[in-house]
Amino acid sequence: LAEAKPAKQPVPRRMASGQIPSESQVKQLICDTFRRFDQNGDGIISRPELSKVLAIISHDKLQDIDIDQLMNVMDTNGDGIIQYSEFVDWVMQDAEDPLERQGQ
Repeated sequence: LAEAKPAKQPVPRRMASGQIPSESQVKQLICDTFRRFDQNGDGIISRPELSKVLAIISHDKLQDIDIDQLMNVMDTNGDGIIQYSEFVDWVMQDAEDPLERQGQ
């Protein structure tokens, strides 16, 4: 069976105004998103925190196996929690450099 890829929100390529977000705006968005997942503010995302936020986002359509798969992808050092650096790496894994897209 093919492994299902977890759904994730793409890093915004353009702001509502049509402008490409600055690096600081992207960093702030990532930081804000991490804080939403890190509900107790301890600087890490636990599996229960991940599960709770994903239940809200998916309207309880994700199963435990889906959450386990996502946790395994995000928790690259295998310690059972998601550090900020792992979260950033996961969010940015498919991001393109805006300058490359513009051909500069």
